Amino acid sequence: MRATRKLLPGFNNWLLFSAMIEAGLFALGEPWDRMRVDYALREMATWYLGDGVYGDGPEFHQDYYDSFVMHPFLLALIDAVAGRSRRGAQWLRRSVSARCATRPSRSG
Repeated sequence: MRATRKLLPGFNNWLLFSAMIEAGLFALGEPWDRMRVDYALREMATWYLGDGVYGDGPEFHQDYYDSFVMHPFLLALIDAVAGRSRRGAQWLRRSVSARCATRPSRSG
């Protein structure tokens, strides 16, 4: 799994795949790259559009797979490393509840 680190993910939901690999290494007790997890969580938080919708990257791009790719991956990451990832813990406390409650939707 560490061999995948040389592959650069796209600047979109693919960041979650790199982060999940690192979370898997962490769960196995192997050395893991916390920065990849923190980076994915931080970028996903900035791409939140409101009403449970995430853009797939910095430009508005609402995708149908939010509910079965992005949400489960984010929850799995937070469950796996929230206690060990500063960004994960911050994202869990602030972004999920505060952003959902206060940020208007861009979708209409």
